[in-house]
Amino acid sequence: MSSSEDGTEPVITFPYAELRMTDLDKITEPSSWFTDRVITVFLAILERTYDCPTHHIALVNCIFAQWCYTSGTSDVGTADYWTGYAPLLDKLAEKDFVIIPISDGLMQRGTEDDNDGWEDCSYLLSDGAQETGKHWSLVVADIRGQILKAKHFDSNCTDPNNVSDNRIAAECVMHGLRRALECNVAEIRRAPYEGYQFTLFAWTPHQLMDNACMTDGGACGLFICGFAEEFVKKLSSRSTNCKKKELNFRGIVKRKRSPCFDSELLREYVRNAVEAERVKLVGACGTAIHDKIRENIMIGSSTVDEEAIEGMFMVQRNGQDAIDPSSNSDCEHSIDLYEGENYFSKLPPA
Repeated sequence: MSSSEDGTEPVITFPYAELRMTDLDKITEPSSWFTDRVITVFLAILERTYDCPTHHIALVNCIFAQWCYTSGTSDVGTADYWTGYAPLLDKLAEKDFVIIPISDGLMQRGTEDDNDGWEDCSYLLSDGAQETGKHWSLVVADIRGQILKAKHFDSNCTDPNNVSDNRIAAECVMHGLRRALECNVAEIRRAPYEGYQFTLFAWTPHQLMDNACMTDGGACGLFICGFAEEFVKKLSSRSTNCKKKELNFRGIVKRKRSPCFDSELLREYVRNAVEAERVKLVGACGTAIHDKIRENIMIGSSTVDEEAIEGMFMVQRNGQDAIDPSSNSDCEHSIDLYEGENYFSKLPPA
């Protein structure tokens, strides 16, 4: 069976991640869990959309989190170790905030051996049978000043005093991040931090109790996608006078008695964002052809309707003659990357 037949053919490729058709289908499937591939691709879309580097925000992916976990739990004091991670260290240069996805699966994967490096994407591209994580959470780190401050947002935590695997993984990731920031390879900081603060944010909305869709048991991945965007929007809109002030997280997220978000709508939102990026990368025509081939496969057709596919190349635009779809700019599509309502609109204003 070919990759196109079993759904493992990549439909979007980003550095460190390939999104497969099977991932795309599961985004809107009720109670389905987001894989690290979906998380990484969506965060990459956010980074591009909000131009995070310009606003001094490092919106990092899952392999970065794994690397931080490894450096936080291993003896990695030599300069040679950090030199091997220079491309990832560059992402931290001239940044004020770092947003990191956390999976409790980090604790089950162990540490890398001497033959592994930052370019090894086995964690990111593992198949379903190897996905060991059961819960996603989010860390937002303020790396300015002399104290490294981190807030941990766990959508499944009802007791702030409970030390879960996810929380342990998050703290290990932060220890690794501190080591990275204080190393001399990328010259990110001139001096070590004087202190460190790690806090579980007690006002984090719960993925079930504060979710309008009460039947979605796999909302933790959606949660970190949605709140990562809320944080990016808040941080990128800061005025010059607020650049050095403490960030008021309670102005961004706050648990309320009424539902704070709707995971069913958020699934559609994430799917639309990914589909729009897919159109940007391969063009509307190429996307339509890929979907037509897949449709024939799903209904059990042994042959592809070549005539129908040929017709997709004849794109009509504003009543004009057919145009050449080889240029993506001529392939009109109706998907707006962030069209529609804010699915966290019930949150209080910052």
